[in-house]
Amino acid sequence: MLKKFIFLFSVLFFVVCLDCWEKRKKAFLVRLSRDRCIGYFDEEMYGLVSIINSHPLMYTTSCCSGRISMLEVKNPWTKLNARVIGKWHKKTEKEEVLEKISLYEGKKEPNLWIIVQPPIIHVSCKNLETASKLVVYARNSGFKESGIFFANSKRVMVEIRSSEKTSIPLVLNGKKMLNEQNFNELIEYLNNLLENLKLKIERLEKNFSNLQN
Repeated sequence: MLKKFIFLFSVLFFVVCLDCWEKRKKAFLVRLSRDRCIGYFDEEMYGLVSIINSHPLMYTTSCCSGRISMLEVKNPWTKLNARVIGKWHKKTEKEEVLEKISLYEGKKEPNLWIIVQPPIIHVSCKNLETASKLVVYARNSGFKESGIFFANSKRVMVEIRSSEKTSIPLVLNGKKMLNEQNFNELIEYLNNLLENLKLKIERLEKNFSNLQN
């Protein structure tokens, strides 16, 4: 009798968890639609996100296509008291960066950094098998830092992430760190890196189109 009760309870718990997962997916899809309407969503990710969300066993919870950011902070790896003073999801112009650098020259604190942040996507999967398959597809598409970062009876969370994060100091202790030639080369390098990240997203989108097969 006890074994029968435990079995029935387990089945009921499993059904309830599935129902909760479906409700959460529906809620996130509604939020996605709302975010697109108000311009809060990163449109470069829409094709990829749509493919993931069309899969019956997964949905996205957040995403970013990658960007160049300028941070007012002593050390970017701590982000303590950090303030974003500029960010670009597409090509940045050196004049914009130079204008912001001029505001920090001669000041001992804070320092000024420019950072490339790679694409990142968080995906909720209904089970471990689906999550593991997703990680394999992501890593094979060049997103080598992808992996499972949370799991319980309700969901398995996957982070799809590339490894190209770059942090470069522009002003340290009030001193400009780059001369004009090096600065021009840096901006060209960062823009090319960001463009390559966008191409990686396209490759990931193409590979993910086979996920349901």
